[in-house]
Amino acid sequence: MKKNLTIRQFLFKNYYLLVVAAWLVTFSFIIDNYWSSNASLESVHKRITSYVNEQENDYKLFVNDGATISKAASGNYDADLLFKLQQKKYFLFFYKPDETESRNIICWNTQQVLPLNSMLQGFDDKGFELLGNGYYVWHRYKTSQFILITLIPVKWNYFISNDYLQNEFVFDKTLSQHYDIGFNDNQAKLIRSTDGTALFYVYEKSAEVIEKNNPVAIVLQILAILLVLLFLHLMANFLAFVKQWWVGALFLMLALLFIRIGWYYYQVPLNFRQFELFDPSIYGSGKFNRSLGDLLINALFFVWYAMFLRQQLSKNAFSVFLKVKPAKWILLLVGSLFLLFFTFGCSNIIRSLVADSQVSFDVINFFTLSQFSAIGFVILCCISIGYFFICQAVVYYLKPLFSKYFYQLFLVVAVSGLAILTFRIGNINGGFEIYVLAWLILFLILLNSSFSNLFSTRFVSSKLVFWLFFFSVSISVVMVIENNFREVRNRYRYAVILASKADPANETLINTMLTDFRP
Repeated sequence: MKKNLTIRQFLFKNYYLLVVAAWLVTFSFIIDNYWSSNASLESVHKRITSYVNEQENDYKLFVNDGATISKAASGNYDADLLFKLQQKKYFLFFYKPDETESRNIICWNTQQVLPLNSMLQGFDDKGFELLGNGYYVWHRYKTSQFILITLIPVKWNYFISNDYLQNEFVFDKTLSQHYDIGFNDNQAKLIRSTDGTALFYVYEKSAEVIEKNNPVAIVLQILAILLVLLFLHLMANFLAFVKQWWVGALFLMLALLFIRIGWYYYQVPLNFRQFELFDPSIYGSGKFNRSLGDLLINALFFVWYAMFLRQQLSKNAFSVFLKVKPAKWILLLVGSLFLLFFTFGCSNIIRSLVADSQVSFDVINFFTLSQFSAIGFVILCCISIGYFFICQAVVYYLKPLFSKYFYQLFLVVAVSGLAILTFRIGNINGGFEIYVLAWLILFLILLNSSFSNLFSTRFVSSKLVFWLFFFSVSISVVMVIENNFREVRNRYRYAVILASKADPANETLINTMLTDFRP
């Protein structure tokens, strides 16, 4: 790239990125208008009705298969019958005729729930009931040889919910955030059976409904965002090359801040709130990291800017600081305070991500991990890499102003850190900041020590591997400690819930209040 290029020439050469992005956004709006998948009470009503009717139609086909139900009713099981029963999304229970107790059951395909005796004895052949673990649409098919009760699960409703048992819709767990079901409501939509029988109502829990885009439109809008970000990166590199490195760095920082702040208030071109990743119930911490998705975007922008800044600083000599030698102690103090607040901020984000979120980082219990756990690990990697690059640049530019061992940095960081924590007495979270301060001093010693360089090159193939090991161990310690604390808090919360549920005084109080309503 020639240094005599102008901004106009750069725009003429790369404007196609913005043009393609604009066309992608246009196509996405067209697709949304023709194939809209915006979530609303009407669309949720149609989805639930479709799910229930689909299971009812499958149940009718199963009942009409005389050979299969005869095998199940007689107890003549084979591999084909067991496979058919296991493939059903609903629950089947075969009873002996004229028997009402569950111990006389002949065949079943689940152990999660049992039908009510009223389903065997009542006059109705279908209905909707709240059982021990959820809401079910039930059907009864009766012959002289057996009674078949079918339970179609609609929404789980557990006594106590946890990471394994969630009160959510069976076919789409995301609907439970904004919608619920009941037996009657003026603002609700009625769900009917295939024959028109009224079953239950679905209603909106909150007035705020987040519109959802078509999946194809989402892909096009994400591609458009990536093209705009690529254009900004090329523009920052161009300004850093033809002008000064700090001009490109300042441009990229302002551009990223403008985009990020804009996404907080205006969801253009993509509404991120439609994704479960941006649900505050999974993770939320403050105004900036309002969800796990917001934290992911912030982490990606952070590591992007850190890598850009490191690349630009590596091309420029540090002689500019040698001109202000009388003020080197001021620079050292400013750099030390930056490292302290920067370290406290990153460490609190890491701690909050493990302690205050619904994301599991318990790698020992593999099946507790989810897609959000993988995203959390990506966030931790971005924070670690960006933090290392920024700290490395600060130490690299301050070190030539002082002696070879640079003990002044350790002394100023320790004194400044203790002074800051002194004014925060009463607000220190279990001494966490004290351990972070000790870790920072150790990190700076290793970063400035020739011994660590010798160690990392002697025993491993690259210095980067040593630092990956160092940050991995540090973050793992925080994760193990916070996971233990969270487990204790969860046990205490479950104990409180069980105690309140089992308190006989609550039942007595309710009975006393309802005395006047008894006939």
